[in-house]
Amino acid sequence: MKIKIFKGLTFVLILSLFFFSCQKVRDDKIPPVIKPRFDVPIALTQSCTNINQSILKTIVVTDDHSIDTIYYETALEIETANKYWVKFIAVDSDGNFAYETYEYIVGPVVLEDLVGDYKVLDKIVNNTIKTNYTSKISPHSDDMNKFNIHGLNNRDTGFVVTCSFNDVGAITCDSTYYSDTLLIGDGFVTCIKDSLVIDYRVLKNNLILNIHHAVFTTNTTDEK
Repeated sequence: MKIKIFKGLTFVLILSLFFFSCQKVRDDKIPPVIKPRFDVPIALTQSCTNINQSILKTIVVTDDHSIDTIYYETALEIETANKYWVKFIAVDSDGNFAYETYEYIVGPVVLEDLVGDYKVLDKIVNNTIKTNYTSKISPHSDDMNKFNIHGLNNRDTGFVVTCSFNDVGAITCDSTYYSDTLLIGDGFVTCIKDSLVIDYRVLKNNLILNIHHAVFTTNTTDEK
């Protein structure tokens, strides 16, 4: 008899905990929290591609329970330089929602957008070799549409590669290693202007030694 009573009480206890837990989830009234990942206003590259995926990377959403939906309402004319207020809405699995509005500036790429310190993930194409290093971009001395990359290819900062860029962030690089070795490449500035991608080739006596895919990210970049 004692054993039956013990089992009955155990069953009641487990059942009570189950309903209590379910009720606690149903009673969750805490909405998600939306925060900007970058300083506001957030700069976007005019005429960039993948704007829908990129703009969601400019915010961070946290919640005690799982996030069900994140979206934004404002349509951006990415071909047109302008200021926009974008409203984000996040809904968690319990139906709680939050919204925040942040200012965005769509505009051409200028030298100020590029100058700074970067972390670089440099991959050799068709190879498993990956190299992480730091680099710096500084203004070119005589042209506002050119910049210098210090330490590309994991070389010391004294090795400088000169690149040019246009209003929509297209990049072209061309520099000499030694008298017989060249580094040439092209790339682009990402939509959020916090990173850039450069694909470059190292040639010696006009023969390609290797091809690299280098991603430059600032300290504020969490993922790309």
